[in-house]
Amino acid sequence: MNILDEISLVDYQNIVRQVRELTGVDLAEFASASLRRRLTRCIQLHNFRFADRLMARIREDPLFADTFFSDLMVESTEFFRDPGMWLFLKENIIPEILSQKGKIKIWLPSCVSGDELYSLIILLHEMEVLADVRIQATCPSKKNLEHILTGITRRDKILSGTENYLLAGGKNQLTDYFTSKGILYYKTLSMDGFVEFDVSFLPAEKKHSASFDLILFRNQMLYYGKHLQNQTLSFFHQNLHQAGILVIGNKEQIDLSYFSDRFLIVNAEEKIYRKK
Repeated sequence: MNILDEISLVDYQNIVRQVRELTGVDLAEFASASLRRRLTRCIQLHNFRFADRLMARIREDPLFADTFFSDLMVESTEFFRDPGMWLFLKENIIPEILSQKGKIKIWLPSCVSGDELYSLIILLHEMEVLADVRIQATCPSKKNLEHILTGITRRDKILSGTENYLLAGGKNQLTDYFTSKGILYYKTLSMDGFVEFDVSFLPAEKKHSASFDLILFRNQMLYYGKHLQNQTLSFFHQNLHQAGILVIGNKEQIDLSYFSDRFLIVNAEEKIYRKK
C-alpha cells in the first residue's frame, strides 16, 4: 500500500479486529469513514508502508499503543470555542450550582489538547471561584496527559482564541494567561489542588466513585457510531447528580426521542442539557 493512499476496507477491518483483540478497545463503535481517515493518517505519520506494520508495531511495543490512541484522537477544540456557551456557563450554570451547593464538581471526559480545560480554569479564575471547584480531567492517552502537563501552547492558538475569550466575557487579555520562553509559550495558571487527571480512551471505560454537577464533552461524539453515542450519553446520565448539567458540541445533539426521560434542554443553541 502506498502510504499516501487511504487504507483498504480489508486493512481497516483487520486493524479494528486486531486492536480489539490486543487492547480491548472496539474501534468498530466509531464512525467508519472518519476512523479510516485517521487510521490512514496514523500510518502516514509513522511512515509505515503497509497497514500490517502498524499492528506489528503495537504487538512488539506495548508503549506504542498509547501513541496510537493519541494519534487517533481529533484535536477538535480551541481556547473558548463557541464563546456563547462559555458566557452561558459563566452567567447562569456555574452561579446556579454554586448558589445551591456551595461547591461544584466538573468532569471533562476527553482532554486531548488541554485547551478546553485551560479555558475552563481561566473562566473560573476570573469568577473567583476556583477554591470551590474540583475538576476531573480524563485524557485519552498518557501522551496527551504528558503534553497537557508541560503547559506548552502554540502562539497561533493564543492569538486565534483572543476574540473568543473576549466574546465569552473575558475580563483581561487572553495573552495575560501565558508567558513566553524563547519560541515556546506556557500557561501560567496552576492546576494544582483542584484538577485531578486520569487516562481512559473512551469515557464509558472509566468508573467514578462520585457524581458530577457539570460534564463538558464537546465535539467528540461526532466521530462515534450511534450505539457508542447512546452508550456514552447513558453513562454520563448515570454519573451526573440529579439536575446536573451536560454540555455537548454545537454540531451534536441528544436524541430526545430516545432520551426524553433522562434529559431536558436548558439551552438549545449552545447544546446544554439537564439531567431529569
